Amino acid sequence: MSRASQAANGKLFGRHFHSVFKYWYLQVLAQVLFVDFSGDNSVRITTAEPGRRPPAAQLYRCQSLGEFDKALENFLASANKPDLLGAAFSICGWEQEGTFEMPNLSYRINRNWIKERLGIRRLNIVNDCVATALAIDHLEVAERRLICGSATASEQIRAMIAVGRGLGTASILTDELGNSVAYPCAGGHSDLPATTDREFAVVRWLRQKYGHVSRVRAISSAGLAEVYYCLMVLDGLKPRVTSVTQVVALARDGDMWASDAVKLVTGWLAAMASDTVLCVGARGGLYLAGSYFDMIGNLFDSAHFTTRFYRKGRLESYLQNVPVYLVKTHEPEMLGLSTLFGR
Repeated sequence: MSRASQAANGKLFGRHFHSVFKYWYLQVLAQVLFVDFSGDNSVRITTAEPGRRPPAAQLYRCQSLGEFDKALENFLASANKPDLLGAAFSICGWEQEGTFEMPNLSYRINRNWIKERLGIRRLNIVNDCVATALAIDHLEVAERRLICGSATASEQIRAMIAVGRGLGTASILTDELGNSVAYPCAGGHSDLPATTDREFAVVRWLRQKYGHVSRVRAISSAGLAEVYYCLMVLDGLKPRVTSVTQVVALARDGDMWASDAVKLVTGWLAAMASDTVLCVGARGGLYLAGSYFDMIGNLFDSAHFTTRFYRKGRLESYLQNVPVYLVKTHEPEMLGLSTLFGR
């Protein structure tokens, strides 16, 4: 072999070795940035190695794109400016021509801007409910509690309902390779039903106020406060509090109207849960997640939920075989985002 050929082969080997080393470095030592925009005027940020469970996120108040840029700068500095393999974002909103509309925030964010700002090529952006749904298969035993039905390892369709500031839904399917795929839905904006005189009165009052009455008007943190306010007005009383935390505190003290509000919201949630199971055929199970359940804690009445969940006439036996779980993990969106960068 001539010296020229040896030199050429050496250069080729050097480039190949450099490529292999760079790939190994990025896959093993680099970090993934995880960002969740599901809160009001706030963002949560953390990093983890690909395939690792993310640690607790840092919370930043962000009311503008400039403040978000500053939050990124501060977080990356506190993390010693890690080399990033990529990033995954959880956003409450929708994408239009590369720009994301976020109705819970006062600004928009562009896909290309994120890549340039972080110096990355790989970027995954999903709906926050999809991120939560992706976490379902990675929950530890203590991170979910069976409410009703029978625990099953079925690979049939599953569904998830997230209750917090808003109300979101997602369906989860298993592909032919055994991987879970989550699809966003908009079930929170379906019509709020009424089956009792008390429910009819509340829905009528909400309709006079808002026109269209969607489920999120009642089944959410803000909805609980709204229902309490409505019940007081309907009974000819002046509401004593307006914030949801105050309503929860009153319910814990045994206040009749606050307790009734929690019961009504639980009933509506159960009806929505069974409707969701029937509409998508989620015989593999239904999962309840979100900050609402952390907020009300033991005020959540599993027995009342179960009774209303099964109340579907001839289809009661269909629902009795569907397991319903309460997700107990912290920051499920981050756990779900981490599945997008498995090793």
